[in-house]
Amino acid sequence: MDLIQFFGRFHVLVLHLPIGILVMAACLEIYAFLKKRARSEVMQTVWLWGAISAIGTCILGYMLSLGGGYNADAVAIHMTYGISVAVFSIICWLLFGKNGTKATTSVAAFSVVQLILLTLTGHYGANMTHGSTFLVEHAPQAIRTMAGLPAATKARLKPASLDVALVYPDIIQPIFESRCVGCHNDEKTKGELKLNNHAAILKGGKTGPAVMANSLENSELFKRINLHPSDENFMPAEGKTALTENQIAILKWWIENGAVENASLKDVGISADLQTIIASELGLSNIEVKFLAADADPNIIEKLEDAGFKFRRSIQDEPYIEVIYSTPLVPLTDDTLNLLLAIKDQLTVLKLSRSSLNDTQMAVIGQLTELYSLNISDTQVTNEGAKQLLNLSNLKSLNLFSTGVNNFTQTAEENLPELEHIYGGE
Repeated sequence: MDLIQFFGRFHVLVLHLPIGILVMAACLEIYAFLKKRARSEVMQTVWLWGAISAIGTCILGYMLSLGGGYNADAVAIHMTYGISVAVFSIICWLLFGKNGTKATTSVAAFSVVQLILLTLTGHYGANMTHGSTFLVEHAPQAIRTMAGLPAATKARLKPASLDVALVYPDIIQPIFESRCVGCHNDEKTKGELKLNNHAAILKGGKTGPAVMANSLENSELFKRINLHPSDENFMPAEGKTALTENQIAILKWWIENGAVENASLKDVGISADLQTIIASELGLSNIEVKFLAADADPNIIEKLEDAGFKFRRSIQDEPYIEVIYSTPLVPLTDDTLNLLLAIKDQLTVLKLSRSSLNDTQMAVIGQLTELYSLNISDTQVTNEGAKQLLNLSNLKSLNLFSTGVNNFTQTAEENLPELEHIYGGE
């Protein structure tokens, strides 16, 4: 069987010979007919070479099919058309010889049929190797409509950040698509294994589940991608590009954390090192990842609203919020201000202008580390209280107009790396 497979794999190399020879022969025959020119005597030899190479390709293709791993129906269709090409090329060689140098209608018609058979054979061969949607995957909608195909589904967009990435569709599936699906899809199932969807991966092939959640020891796929490339069980096989160290590390993390599908990264849990690796794999430049916080406690929100605060989301469909103190004539108590600590993970914009905020209370403000915009203009804060602002490493905008803060601008710019705008405090 090994020797048969050795020769069988030459099918993918030899098949280009009959394609080139027979396409050239058919096109020259059609050209001679349309131009009303005599056929070249060498055409009989060309058809013979085409027939011989087609027969050889069929034999090698049959030998390759004995190794299994392909959809049986797809193999049968491809084989039928391949044999038809070989048989029809023999017929053309025999019949055209009787016409001598005459470019007749029958010669042109048979040549057209040969081109059609070659096209269909190649199409179904590509389906086996790359999947049934390979040729039309990027076809314009007009062509898809003409072919009776459904509208193309939009490709999933790469996540803009790890905060919004889903584990399987955004991180794991692209790895399988780039390294594994070429040999493990609906049409081509080496080892009866499909790796083109989450359910199929967990189901596995003839050796059992490819991946078993929470168990590297029982995940056959993980074992095989870590074998030495010279091992006959190494995956991906047949000299295809191996997974990178980063990709292997990501799959290890995925399996150990339950091989989940639609969970987000914050649901699974992830180390800082893996964040960096995944960000690199996805081509994200910002590897300092901040996961979306949970929604703020509604009970705390209610208490703050009763105390005179107003709320709105700072980013649509995300839990981050802007908080505005809307009753500056009412003194801002320590108890009220301390309530902000309970929502500090969600609090990104805070406006306390014209409030009674003082230096002592600035200790609370210094703990609101997710703030990127802070307005404390027209308050009692001085340089002493402004020192607390140096803890706000995410701060981008700071308003200090009409406060007791002075000579603070340079200090702020030196100590707050994200700061882009500062108003007042000179």
